[in-house]
Amino acid sequence: MNGFTAMLEAQRILGAKIMAAISMEDEYAAQEAARVDDTVGRTPSDDGWVETVDPWLLAAELADVLAIRALGQGGVLRWSSEGTTVDQKAADFTGMAAKLRAKSPNRGAKGAGKVSVSTKLDYTQAPGIGAVGDGYWTWDGDLPVRMPWRSP
Repeated sequence: MNGFTAMLEAQRILGAKIMAAISMEDEYAAQEAARVDDTVGRTPSDDGWVETVDPWLLAAELADVLAIRALGQGGVLRWSSEGTTVDQKAADFTGMAAKLRAKSPNRGAKGAGKVSVSTKLDYTQAPGIGAVGDGYWTWDGDLPVRMPWRSP
């Protein structure tokens, strides 16, 4: 989904009352943070990436902005609309952001990547290893070491 359509969907998710407290600058910054891989797997930093923004991540980023502001104001959120200023005790925007991220199909797209580690050592793939008469393996500290030997 492109950025414009994703913003419309994020506005629908959050509602007009919450969106009244968010500036255009916040919207642009949140859109940057909610960019995900396009439909063919290109990342936002790849050449040819087609703009793809996740509306759930976008709504979560916007809720995070409100959470940070509410914390900075002692839990009170102040917003103005059509000449009226409203002071309201802030909702749990941090909890809201977490729930919005959980709904995103791209929730694992940002941050640290997935890493697989195998603890099984496979010596059969090393060149020359496994042939009869080529040596033996021993442990020297915490890493295996191949010790060559020759028969007379």
